[in-house]
This record gives sequence, C-alpha cells and structure tokens, in this order.
Amino acid sequence: MKAQKIALATRDPGWLCLSLGAGAAIGFLILRIEILALISSMLLACVFASRIFAKSCLKGLRVSVSSNCLRARADGKASVQLQLVNENRLLPVIYPLVDLQEEGQRHLQSARYQGIVLPGKGVSLPTGIAMHARGIHPIRTISAYSHFPFGFQEARVEAKSQTEPVIVWPSQAQFNLDAIFRERRSLTSYNNGDRRKASETFDALRIREYAPGDSRRLVNWKLSAKLDTLIVVEPRQTPEELYDLHLDTAEFLWSSPIRFERMLSMVATLVPEMLRRRCLRSITINQDYYPLASQAQFVRFSDALSAVQTTKKIQTESLSSSKNTLWIMPHRKLGITLASKPQVEKASAR
Repeated sequence: MKAQKIALATRDPGWLCLSLGAGAAIGFLILRIEILALISSMLLACVFASRIFAKSCLKGLRVSVSSNCLRARADGKASVQLQLVNENRLLPVIYPLVDLQEEGQRHLQSARYQGIVLPGKGVSLPTGIAMHARGIHPIRTISAYSHFPFGFQEARVEAKSQTEPVIVWPSQAQFNLDAIFRERRSLTSYNNGDRRKASETFDALRIREYAPGDSRRLVNWKLSAKLDTLIVVEPRQTPEELYDLHLDTAEFLWSSPIRFERMLSMVATLVPEMLRRRCLRSITINQDYYPLASQAQFVRFSDALSAVQTTKKIQTESLSSSKNTLWIMPHRKLGITLASKPQVEKASAR
C-alpha cells in the first residue's frame, strides 16, 4: 500500500509552548538558573514529542464515505455515513475530524468523531452535509485530521472517497404565490386546500322543496324554518379545470445565471402549491412532457428540474394552443408569472 503523506501544522498552543521553551532556554543561558533549563527541556520535549505522536497516530487511518440518500434539496442536508478504520497496531486515533465537500463547491464541511478509534478497529460516523446547489453530483471526503495530543499540532492526511451521485432538487423560494394566482383570475377561485365555507347566498335555480330521496345534508334548516317547509339547496356545479404549465429555459427569457436559478426555485415552490390546490395536470420543460398525476411523476419532474440548463432560443412552436396551457414567464416585480400563448408570442417577437 502506498504510504500516506501526512502534513503537520503547529497550532497556537504549540507555538506558545515552543516560545516559552525557547525563552526558558535563553533565560538559562543568561542567568544560569537550573530550573529554567528543566522547564525549557520539558516544554520543548512536549512540542517535538507531540509532532511525532500526532503523525504516528494518523498514519494508519483510512476513511470511506457512503450514502443511502438518493435525493436532497438545495439548502437542505444529505445524510452520509463515514467509516473510519485505524490500521495502526499500537496507537489510537483520538477525536478525528473529516473534511467533506459537495462536488462543484469550494466550501468544506467537517464531521467529528467524539471518541477514540482503537488500534485495529473501525467506527461508523453518521452525519449530514449541507447541499448548496442543485444538480447531480457526489459528496467527497477531502482529508482527515486530528489535533491530538494537547492541541499542539494539526496532523492532516489525504482521504479520497466519494458517494454515488446525489440528485439535488432546487431549493424552495419564499415569494408571494397569491400575487401570481391573482395575475390569472381563473386560478383564484380554486380550492386553497381547506374546505370551502358554505355560501350564505343561493342562486334561485338551486333552491327547491325537499323531495323523497334527497339527502338530509342538502336541507337548509335556516331557510326551511323561515318558510315552514323543508327546503333543499343543491350544490353548485363548479368542476375545476386542470392546467398545463410550460417552462422554456431560453437565455432570452432568463438573462443571468442568478435569475435562472431563482426562477427554478420559484417553479419548485409553485408546482407543489398548484398540485395542492388541485389545478395542475402537467408541466413541459422545453420539449419534455411531465404528467403530475402521482408522487412518482412529481419526483421525475423534480429530478429533471435539478439537471435542466438554459437553451439558445425560445420554442413557441411546441406550445399547445389550449386555453388551459400557461407559460412560466419572467415578471419584473413578482419574478415569474403565468402567461397565455399570445403573450408569449408577443414577448418572443420583440
């Protein structure tokens, strides 16, 4: 097995101990006080011994990482499992730390094992790593290190391992969803997820006398008491239409990477809300159609959203002319809005 290269760096306590030891040695040479020689010897011996001990302890440490987390959301956490094995025969590894990194990101995140890895033994360390960007990428270990003994030294060894790729969905954005729905008046009457309150006013055609076989739940007792006969109010027939969304990722529409990522986060928030209101049937991303009738189909759409990139031009030819098809378009104040085909054609003609 190739020998591991271990880097040593003296930390502040080590520099302090080294400085005191050197000062005591200088004091002994000048003042010839024997206690200063003893103090100097002890301090300097601790510093140099800590370097040897720190390097020897970490020499046999092996690190691997795995994850059962297939999906995560940006600004959320992905769970990972670290395996720490100490192949050293004599020395333990005490309170080791491991640096992890999301591929494509510069930020390092550390996980610490609060214990001792005995010689010839291994331990498992479950932890979580914060995900910062959507995409499909693995989680990597970069290095393992320890500050033992005494915190004088930091011994660091390279530890290269990675998980299977994790699908990272866009983060969910905080924005005014109701304002987007108000832009499309046809969407404002949809069930907001709570049971609708019964109306106190009734259409004349819906009111009639009770007939045998009518459900008692249809009887309006307040009106029946006024008219001294059983009165039935038939429910309104308001079938809810289902809409199809179309998302075009043309650079013409989303002019900067920041704006594009913000839009994807807003779409990742809008779609679940429309599904909750039961007014969404499907979404098309460029040329790819994603029905949204089940949880598995929603997962497939979210996976696609994690990997989508900008395209060169807007694709109006693929748009259905159905009145229930709405395009996700940029909006100066709201960020995004839901537009009809004529509005999209007008924007693309500019």
